[in-house]
Amino acid sequence: MIYRISANQPTFREVVLQPGFNVVIADVTKQSSKKDSRNGLGKSTLIEIIHFCLGSQTESKKGLFVPKLNGWAFSLDFDLGERRVEVTRHVNKPNEFRITGDVAGLGELVDGEVRLTTRAWRDTLGRYMFGIPERDEVGKWSPTFRGAFAYTVRRGKGAFLSPFSNYKSQATWDKQVHNAFLLGLAWEDAQAVQLLREKENAVKALKAAAKSGVIDGFLGDVGKLEADRVQLAEQVEQSEARLASFRVHEDYQQIERKASELTQEIHALSNANVLDTRRASQLRAAVAEETGDYGSSQVVRLYEDAGVQLPGMVLERLEAVQAFHQRVVANRRDFLQGQLSDIETAVAARTDQIKRLTEKRAELLLILSETGALDEYTRLQQRHLTLAARLKDIEAAVANLKKFEVGQSEIKVEKEQLHQQALRDYEERAPTRERAIRLFNSHSHALYEAPGNLLINVKATGFSFDVKIERAGSAGVTAMQVFCYDLTLAELWACRCPSPSFLVHDSLIFDGVDERQVGRALGRAAAVSEKAGFQYVCTINSDAVPEHELPDDFDLNDYVRLRLTDASPAGSLLGIRF
Repeated sequence: MIYRISANQPTFREVVLQPGFNVVIADVTKQSSKKDSRNGLGKSTLIEIIHFCLGSQTESKKGLFVPKLNGWAFSLDFDLGERRVEVTRHVNKPNEFRITGDVAGLGELVDGEVRLTTRAWRDTLGRYMFGIPERDEVGKWSPTFRGAFAYTVRRGKGAFLSPFSNYKSQATWDKQVHNAFLLGLAWEDAQAVQLLREKENAVKALKAAAKSGVIDGFLGDVGKLEADRVQLAEQVEQSEARLASFRVHEDYQQIERKASELTQEIHALSNANVLDTRRASQLRAAVAEETGDYGSSQVVRLYEDAGVQLPGMVLERLEAVQAFHQRVVANRRDFLQGQLSDIETAVAARTDQIKRLTEKRAELLLILSETGALDEYTRLQQRHLTLAARLKDIEAAVANLKKFEVGQSEIKVEKEQLHQQALRDYEERAPTRERAIRLFNSHSHALYEAPGNLLINVKATGFSFDVKIERAGSAGVTAMQVFCYDLTLAELWACRCPSPSFLVHDSLIFDGVDERQVGRALGRAAAVSEKAGFQYVCTINSDAVPEHELPDDFDLNDYVRLRLTDASPAGSLLGIRF
């Protein structure tokens, strides 16, 4: 239980609580004007202080983290399991918790107190108030102190929208795990569902990423990919064999250039031989035409045929001309024969040179045919690497697709197995579940003529929680659903050890609720908390107290531990306005 709530400032109005039923009332005074309001007197601030001392988040400029509270420290005197301790937390040092009292075993004792960080304090609270193992022991998606405590002391309007959630956007796994834990059900099944849901979401994310082109290897047809893999593997094998037999000649390019030069030289020599052979043929024809057979008798006969008689002197001169002509022909034939001989010699020499050059070029071409250049080898190697990389991608794609398909099948199997396990656990814990249902039904029946029903089911998606009360749907009825559910949890935990042993409700839970239900709820909380042995604390506005609807033997004033007033700042919880 909570014994005392205090602060280090003299203006703060200390709150001292008792076992059982406790009320903090905000009064409207005669001196207050229409501009005054009970909002800001400190009812919700009291809730914030309890959360602040028990490890709530430190949000700048929210809650108690406002400039006017600079230098403030708040203390909570309460039962931590079977020990009584007092924790103090300073607004300016929110990550340090100072614990005094029965602190043996909580940590290192320094100057009569134990100082813990936020995480260490939360772990301590979870262990001693709810029996929650440390996160390292149970893994993620497991109950936490802050998650469970949010149902013990609800804060903010979002905490009263549904019995099973304590803020508006609470995750499904959070609701399933913590409600199962608080009801005494197999919360491990809810954890397993979330782990499976996480795996399923990962598979969906992979598929979506593959469709969008962010990643490769998770889409396609396994059969086609297998066929592509076989074909590509063969190409890689051939490429690898070619690389293995490839020999690089370090002078390959120089030899290649030399062979090209020899080819050009051979072509030039061959062209020259063609021209000289053609010229030699012409020279042979010219030599054959140069006969020199023009004698004097032929000249005389020529003139005779023309009817001219040549004298003897002329005949002698013709013989001289004939002799000269024969010498000229002979000289020309010698000249042509000399030229022909020179050409034939040149052709023969070129032919020999062509033969030598051809043999040399053949040697070079043999070297080129048996070896390769380094850049050619590099190209072959690059192509081989490209093929190998493509093969690796396809092999990975095939493996991924198979895993993907197997993974989807395994998820379906695991989901069904988990559902069956959850159903077995559901039946095994039937007494616990039925007790919770009976308690809730009895609390709702105390508020309404027709009792409500607490519905607890197990589906393939995990635990399903719901409540049914006639006229449900209005804000007032929903708030009373929350009231009945919280009272059920408090009564269940009152029989357990460890246990928080208290339940705190903000005045928000009574907003919009019919007076009859408010009166019955206050009387029910008083009776149940006293009978079950847990502490109940609520804040309420004085004009919301239904005096005529309270039980006949119930005097609310006997349970008022603090009255807040709007008469002056001193009447508020902090003694100041902010």
